[in-house]
Amino acid sequence: PVNKTINLGDSVTVSLKASGNGLKYQWYFCKTGQTAFSMWNGRTHASETCTPNATWNGIRLYCVVKDADGNSVKSNTVTVKVNQSLAITTQPVNKTINLGDSVTISMKASGNGLKYQWYFCKTGQTAFSVWNGRTHASETCTPNATWNGIRLYCVVKDADGNSVKSNTVTVKVNQSLAITTQPVNKTINLGDSVTRLEISVVLPQNRTDGVQRVERSHARFRDLHAQRHMERNSALLRCNRRRRKFREVKHRNNYGKIVSI
Repeated sequence: PVNKTINLGDSVTVSLKASGNGLKYQWYFCKTGQTAFSMWNGRTHASETCTPNATWNGIRLYCVVKDADGNSVKSNTVTVKVNQSLAITTQPVNKTINLGDSVTISMKASGNGLKYQWYFCKTGQTAFSVWNGRTHASETCTPNATWNGIRLYCVVKDADGNSVKSNTVTVKVNQSLAITTQPVNKTINLGDSVTRLEISVVLPQNRTDGVQRVERSHARFRDLHAQRHMERNSALLRCNRRRRKFREVKHRNNYGKIVSI
């Protein structure tokens, strides 16, 4: 018998010739990735024809011939190559998981000598990058929070250098509501700015008309000064830096303390 190369879907014939009395034939096969040969059941003629599927690519075959006296001889081992057009047969799909769970992204392709490479693009980015080390048709990992909204696709190449790109899919990572960074205590000097800080100091009454002088420092308006009328329970504030006036009527007590501005 001789080696054969066919296209997927075509038929193939393997055959041999032998001399002797009362000859009997039995073919054996070993598929790619296997080491042991198995009997090809029902294949007991000098010539056998079949239509292989994709698993036949790289299959090895030989025939054992026996005569009427019980003698036997083994033929050469030959290989059948089945050419397949490169194509994606099953596309990857979108996934939604909870934070901490694993996720599997997979696809299937047909072709000879296939090689895979996955690519990713995180939320907020525009360019895709190589997902290093992810070179299989199916990849599994446990994403962190930055994976929410990540986009993925796979490029498949065959032995002849042809390539095809899969659909782009998105992985959504659900996260439980939680405070990830707590506020902290602050110590500052009077007059320094700090986020949302307000400091008020009320001075003793120094006039006879029921008006107090109030000094106030604020994160947004530095060097605020005010006069507060005790009976009306309100204050007129002046910002020296911006020369603006503010009317405040939210004071709630009669002890000269500013409640809010």
